[in-house]
Amino acid sequence: MPPSLSKSDGCHPADEAENNIITLHDIFENKTDVILILELVSGGELFDFLAEKESLTEEEATQFLKQILDGVHYLHSKRIAHFDLK
Repeated sequence: MPPSLSKSDGCHPADEAENNIITLHDIFENKTDVILILELVSGGELFDFLAEKESLTEEEATQFLKQILDGVHYLHSKRIAHFDLK
């Protein structure tokens, strides 16, 4: 991490883990960059999985959507808005 980055004032990393939420451990920022230190998770990105698989069964699609919506619901219950859902 570049030494010019400093820890954000008022940064409060997630203190609770939820199954569908990646834990935010820390935030560093400078004038041009914001670096998020996130929990390491295995399995790769959903986009890559979907691109390789090409199609999902209705049951698989329903399960993925449920997990995403459960995560968003949890964030909203903590009064957090996610502005980068893909």
